[in-house]
Amino acid sequence: MLSAPDKALLVKLFYMNEESATIALRKFGVQKNVKSGKGPLTPAGLLKLVKRFEETGKLEDRARVG
Repeated sequence: MLSAPDKALLVKLFYMNEESATIALRKFGVQKNVKSGKGPLTPAGLLKLVKRFEETGKLEDRARVG
């Protein structure tokens, strides 16, 4: 699970790299020293995170039932 600062960094990298999820994840991996292919998120997951950020202005996870 990603921390709030890591989520913020991913969203920032997404916008700084012409809205490319793949490039943002690569640069995040380099900055955080994550091995290739072992990142915390897929490009589709990052796009969902960005969409949720655009809709709500928040990066926190949604409340879950249970």
